[in-house]
Amino acid sequence: MPAQMSKLKVLIVDDSLFFRTILSNLLIKYPNIQVVGLAGDPFEAREKIAALNPDVVTLDINMPKMSPEAAAFTKAWRETYPEKDPNVNAALGYNCYLMFIDAIRRANSADHEAITTALAGIKDLPTPLGVLNLNETHDAEMPVGITEIRDGKQVYLGEVVPE
Repeated sequence: MPAQMSKLKVLIVDDSLFFRTILSNLLIKYPNIQVVGLAGDPFEAREKIAALNPDVVTLDINMPKMSPEAAAFTKAWRETYPEKDPNVNAALGYNCYLMFIDAIRRANSADHEAITTALAGIKDLPTPLGVLNLNETHDAEMPVGITEIRDGKQVYLGEVVPE
């Protein structure tokens, strides 16, 4: 490996210690790859992403410590589309659905104005993508996952959380 090239820093995230170990043992054989850490759940992964600043994060898309909303969405998606992984566009559409259901329930009415007012008051709504709030200018605020396409595959880079 040329001196000017840095190693690709990889964080391995999977609930299976066996899989984390196997993948780590495989990756460390490559001189241009450095396994910087292992995480067993999304919460540990978030801490390690912030601390280790990996270039690549491998993710198990069926983690045991997903939020109940994310787990329900993933389960329903897999039942409906068994050949396809869940995608962010579907999750965003589902978030919109949840916003309207929440607003209709809180408005306790089908009246347009009552629902509009309830929509403006959305606070701490659990969704598959994280907790959603609408701010004073009616912009949605929620954690955002940052990904990048590398060699045709989506790679999770980290998360930005609103203040």
